[in-house]
Amino acid sequence: MPAVRVRGASLPSPLQCRPKLRHRHRRRWRAGRHSPARHPNDAGRALPALERAGIGGGQSARARRGDDPALDTSPRRVYICPMTLTELTDRFPDEATAKTHLFNLRWPDGKVACPRCGKDEKIYRRAPRKDEAVSYRWTCKSCNKNGYGFSLTTGTIFEEAKLPLHKFFQILLLMLTSKKGMSARQVQRTVFGETRNRKGWIVGKGSYESTWYACHRIRAAMRDEHFLRLTGAVEIDETYVGGSDRNRHKNKRRGTGMTEGAKVPVIGAIARKGNVVCEVLDRVTGNVMDDFVMRTVDEKVSLVATDEHKGYARLRQAGYPHETVTHSAGEYVRGEIHTANLDAFWSLVKRGIMGSFHQVSRGYLPLYLNEFSYRHNNRGRYTHDVFDRVLESC
Repeated sequence: MPAVRVRGASLPSPLQCRPKLRHRHRRRWRAGRHSPARHPNDAGRALPALERAGIGGGQSARARRGDDPALDTSPRRVYICPMTLTELTDRFPDEATAKTHLFNLRWPDGKVACPRCGKDEKIYRRAPRKDEAVSYRWTCKSCNKNGYGFSLTTGTIFEEAKLPLHKFFQILLLMLTSKKGMSARQVQRTVFGETRNRKGWIVGKGSYESTWYACHRIRAAMRDEHFLRLTGAVEIDETYVGGSDRNRHKNKRRGTGMTEGAKVPVIGAIARKGNVVCEVLDRVTGNVMDDFVMRTVDEKVSLVATDEHKGYARLRQAGYPHETVTHSAGEYVRGEIHTANLDAFWSLVKRGIMGSFHQVSRGYLPLYLNEFSYRHNNRGRYTHDVFDRVLESC
């Protein structure tokens, strides 16, 4: 194909703009801990197409034994690569399929346990309602003689939620696949569609408050309760999130280290070959920063790299191999001593807050940090695996 000429300039042809072969085929199937074969279709060529795609097919061991007829229609935990919004809606088209999947994740062995007493004895399933094929409500006679009633969502982030469970799944997928986050308004439009209000403006269907609340529930579930302290080469740095004090009147300026300041102080630590952890600080003092480091960083690390902030001055006395770079003097890298990885993470957080959320209050900032940290810490996993990990922690 000849080159295209526009006003005397020679532009490459469309065929010359194609990516090279080694770039087009870089993404290949990787066998994870849940995949039985090197390729998703190698596990069973004779399986139906829908079963290989992860839509339906298969039964749990309890259902095959006939112990629980309610699980006869449960989809097998077949993983698909990758998970898109279309594949998710095909896999969970209604509330029944979503509840079945959550049931299999919450009680993999099929034994329902009471969320209050933790026992799996004297658990009785209630009769299904008119609009239900299978009841996901039980009564526990172990902790209460009169019976304690609970449902599938009792004790989870989905308890007493106004949104359907399969809509929660769609919101979760959007939050996991949006690298810089997605605002509740955009989630509302994507999941529930658009309509016009009385003034003629195009707005999202459904309730914005319910969507906003659902996003925060998911962010709360993304908190890692079993966090292991960082090892290897670790970078520690602090940053400030929020508006600029210079745009305020002098009598309203609070300062960056104050609790009620315009800029909220945030400290973080990242392992160069591992995870990141961050939290909001009340005050930027040495005692507070040392406490964060001792809770999040192991003493047997090979390197702790920070800037010249005085709050890190006592790390070497505490037994950490502490090295610094002087940012104020223009020194950002000295061999292996730098904070470039954590600076890149802070840049992603700030761009997400500025571009997607626009404004985040101090009270909800820890939830947004949970979201950004969770995506970063699970960046090497497939979306379908991370999707189930969040549901298991709900």
